[in-house]
Amino acid sequence: LEECGPKLEELHEKWSAYLGGLSQGDLAKDLRFKNLQGRTFEQGIGNILIHVGYHGHYHRGQLATLIAQAGGKGPNTDYAAYAGFIGEAREIKE
Repeated sequence: LEECGPKLEELHEKWSAYLGGLSQGDLAKDLRFKNLQGRTFEQGIGNILIHVGYHGHYHRGQLATLIAQAGGKGPNTDYAAYAGFIGEAREIKE
């Protein structure tokens, strides 16, 4: 677990650099890749990035379910809560 923090930070920096270098036009470009079965596909970079985000939600839900099934209290997997946690969403006091 000690290695997770630095690895997560490294991954964050790589994603930030990659995403920061993309133009609007880049999102429409196709990327060719092979899936785990070795089949070749081509898909727009924008669609691949949408998949990456949703796939993370899928796995967070899996983990929360496994924790709950084991009798633990699962983490809050709501994105709005996460956005607040990292400071991207702020409560407005009226």
